Amino acid sequence: MQAWIAMETKDADFGDERLDARYRMVLDQLSEKPSLSIPAACGGNAEAQAAYRFFSNEKATPAKVLEPHRNATMERIRAEAVVIAAQDTTEVDLTRKKENVGGPLNDENRWGLYAHPLLVMTPQRVPLGVVHANVWNRDPAELAKSSKERKQERRKKPFEEKESYRWLEGYEAACQVAVEAPNTKVVCVSDSEGDIYECFLAGNSGKGRRAEWIVRGYQDRGLAENDANLVQLLACQAPLGTMTVHVSKREVSTGDGRKRRQPRESRTAHVTVRSVRTLLSPPDRTGKRLPPVYVNAILVREEKPPAGEEPIEWLLLTSLPIGTFADCCTAAAYYCCRWEIEVYQPKCPSNARLYQPAA
Repeated sequence: MQAWIAMETKDADFGDERLDARYRMVLDQLSEKPSLSIPAACGGNAEAQAAYRFFSNEKATPAKVLEPHRNATMERIRAEAVVIAAQDTTEVDLTRKKENVGGPLNDENRWGLYAHPLLVMTPQRVPLGVVHANVWNRDPAELAKSSKERKQERRKKPFEEKESYRWLEGYEAACQVAVEAPNTKVVCVSDSEGDIYECFLAGNSGKGRRAEWIVRGYQDRGLAENDANLVQLLACQAPLGTMTVHVSKREVSTGDGRKRRQPRESRTAHVTVRSVRTLLSPPDRTGKRLPPVYVNAILVREEKPPAGEEPIEWLLLTSLPIGTFADCCTAAAYYCCRWEIEVYQPKCPSNARLYQPAA
């Protein structure tokens, strides 16, 4: 058995020593050959059947499987002054020719699960581990409904029953990390899917120790004390400074016309930075009235893009300080760490072998 497994799973407790041992053995087998099927990775039919028995055991819940790794991750987090907790959603495609596994993904021809992990790393992008993971499948019955029907039903649902609630659960999981690591600043970052008003309210609730947060804005929100919208207000602010960012090449185009999904060439972009603290006007919600909420906002904008290229523009909403150019650069750098969850592959928490605590 690999040495790191003993370190990472020392707190494993499934209520049965045989299950604890099988857990370590399955982890050892699958992490050695993560790209293979379970039978191929386990090396034989008997070992594969033992792995399947472990997976089907009622004591081997997702929370119990993650718990030892989470505990080990928390030890690493407590050794850091600042950590970035990035959340995002991915598809687990389990499409089969003769059976439907899980639920429909983006269409009726692809089936599987959705996973929404919270990956923690240092500001230098050294991964520390996963502290939370939400896994679910969509209801197959939804396929029979028209898009109009589904949209109408979503509007009527309480926020807690919508898929978007996972973003608030991820942020609350980051807050729990902040409680368990009181000497570490925890910064939860989300892409534009996490631009959800209820998440801003949670970040300003004052209920216990809160994680700091950064969300990339998706929509230009209205303001409670100003006739302008948020981006308009930011554009009127004096630039705090100019910084250089590397823009990666993007080849995929969805054809849906959205700017952030279109192809572009790799380049170095010179962007201006502006910031403002303002009070957002709440959106309408069925059956409830939400209060206005203060946010700190940063606008990173490329004023003179190359001919034929869309300008780079980031709208970042955050609880972090934004009063100076250095503050805004720090927040932008923390947000850029979010990309690591895009390349994250939950095949093996073996980065623990490479980790060195901060001095």
